[in-house]
Amino acid sequence: MNPSSPPKKARPSLTEGPIAKTLFLFSLPILFGNVLQSLNGSINTVWIGQFLGETAVAATSNATSLCFF
Repeated sequence: MNPSSPPKKARPSLTEGPIAKTLFLFSLPILFGNVLQSLNGSINTVWIGQFLGETAVAATSNATSLCFF
């Protein structure tokens, strides 16, 4: 290592420090993904309901349940 080079920044440890803050920061990408997925489902439901009717909304709801099963 070159003595004149700046020291490398240490990566944050997941096993040390405050648990709540670390866990919250660690879960942010998944939380953001879940919010986007829920927003997508809500917009799709409104769109299907407006243009295709309530039967299509019921069909997509049932298909979603089967996919999760």
